[in-house]
Amino acid sequence: SIVGEPTEQKYGPLRAAPEMHVSGISIFCDMDTTVESLRRAFFDRLADCIVRVDGALSGAENMRRDIEMAESLQEHVGNDRIYVRLYCWQPWCISLGKTQPDGDIAYDRARDDGIEIVRRPTGGRAILHARELTYALAMRLSGGLLHSHVYRFWHEWLLSVLRTRFGAEGM
Repeated sequence: SIVGEPTEQKYGPLRAAPEMHVSGISIFCDMDTTVESLRRAFFDRLADCIVRVDGALSGAENMRRDIEMAESLQEHVGNDRIYVRLYCWQPWCISLGKTQPDGDIAYDRARDDGIEIVRRPTGGRAILHARELTYALAMRLSGGLLHSHVYRFWHEWLLSVLRTRFGAEGM
């Protein structure tokens, strides 16, 4: 069992699933007009997003569905919608970043503990997915919108939903 054992020592270098950090998700009052117009454009697109809630799936199925969602944007060149997918992991799973070396993970130990290992289509390091809600976001970057804008605007929106809909004031 992995309970009580440091996962770093057992499986190799892992990091927790990404967390929301309030310091990077605040209301920006002194922004230039360009960033504010990008924010408005993002939220306009977000209002028309397609949301898919999949529940708990295997790591392989989660990655297949994420890739399928991204590929659907490639097939429809004029599609400017945002696609959001919410899901969980069953069984627990370690997802490796796109270019992370395979040697970073103790495959035998993970397999012995019933933990699946998959590779994400995105970068980063290994993440142990256990009891969490994960989201995937797929959209075209256009009109000057960068990955950093999407990251900031999405988390700004997510934080506002958690506060207004679920009373998460301490965040």
